[in-house]
Amino acid sequence: MARDMADTAVADSLAPICVAQFLQDPDKDERLEDMKKLELWGRAEFVKNQGWATMPGSDESSYTVADKCARLLAQL
Repeated sequence: MARDMADTAVADSLAPICVAQFLQDPDKDERLEDMKKLELWGRAEFVKNQGWATMPGSDESSYTVADKCARLLAQL
């Protein structure tokens, strides 16, 4: 339970960085529409594949961060 809480806290703090990276994408409008066409379960993987959920200095992204980011992006 503590690990889930920690994962959620990390995702909550890193998801805004993911959104900021999305906003720098020159094709963001088109990609946002593409993401919104996907089922909810596929959106996090889409965000990961775009590289938006990969934090500066890291080579990998977290599914939890990508999922939270996708949820935030869907509200745009």
